[in-house]
Amino acid sequence: MSTPQESSYSIFAYLQSQLPAASKLTVRPTDIVTSDGAVAHAIDGNGFPTLLIPVSRDTNTNMDWHNKSITFRYRNLMVKGVETLFLALECKSERLLTQFGHLVDDVLSSVAEHPEDANTVTRMVVDRWREMLKDTKQPLLSEAQLAGLYGELLFLEQLSFHHGAGCLAAWTGPQGNRHDFELSNASFEVKTTANHNNLIVAFHGVRQLEATNDLPLYVVAHQIERILGADSVPELLQRLYDSGIDRLELLRRLAEVGYHETEVGHYSAYTFSVLATKTVLVDSEFPRITHETLTYGRFLEKISSLQYSVDLGQLEETLVPLEDLEMTGE
Repeated sequence: MSTPQESSYSIFAYLQSQLPAASKLTVRPTDIVTSDGAVAHAIDGNGFPTLLIPVSRDTNTNMDWHNKSITFRYRNLMVKGVETLFLALECKSERLLTQFGHLVDDVLSSVAEHPEDANTVTRMVVDRWREMLKDTKQPLLSEAQLAGLYGELLFLEQLSFHHGAGCLAAWTGPQGNRHDFELSNASFEVKTTANHNNLIVAFHGVRQLEATNDLPLYVVAHQIERILGADSVPELLQRLYDSGIDRLELLRRLAEVGYHETEVGHYSAYTFSVLATKTVLVDSEFPRITHETLTYGRFLEKISSLQYSVDLGQLEETLVPLEDLEMTGE
């Protein structure tokens, strides 16, 4: 899927500085042209962003859409003195502006591929996003949780560099799988620590360091510090979106771990710098608590909660060429 060179979010932000009169729209045409005209970004007099897709006058305008924050409807607008029918996608919530920008980018990418069927394509894309477009207050991640997410997204970004957008399928931790990343020929647990003196990371339960299907299992540990002006989770996510990763699918996985882009303003204040990264193979020399390592491992099933820490500083580092990994389905 192609990706617009400039994000819709940044275009809407620029248009907001050019606010029109209350009853008018500030419009910026895109370079995407359908059989009925150019698709355009727009801002209304209240500063709310709109995507306008021109459609045929004989289009069936029946619409089953109920969302107070996102309006999706057909509108008749005057263009150079001619009444023109548009399929209009409008955001009425400040909290959803970032998420709305991703939706618009998704629509533009799809319409660019099928300009002859812009009406149907747009409705299909918006329908895919229906469940994600809810303007509801969500609990915030703690700084430690956000740092952990940052580490996993860093690893995802590294995979995307070598394997493209399809690497998202390997991020299985948000779906409740045993390991954070599961590939055809290896599994990875990604850990993040803010401890400056030791590379100590925590593990949970007895299965987290048990291999899946006898595949090699690695622990990737990031040692980070919070520093002003460094890299934030929202910035890292934007790089992933720009790489071509499916925006909606990534947002769904983020929601599974409690990250919602309606809180992007809050999360942008947390910026991290990576001090060191170390990868270690989980082998017979790796200290861990599993059914295999304990003589009376059968009793572990009766323990409801287990957490322990391992100092990776004294363990031998393993070089894993990411380009040699195989994504599931490759």
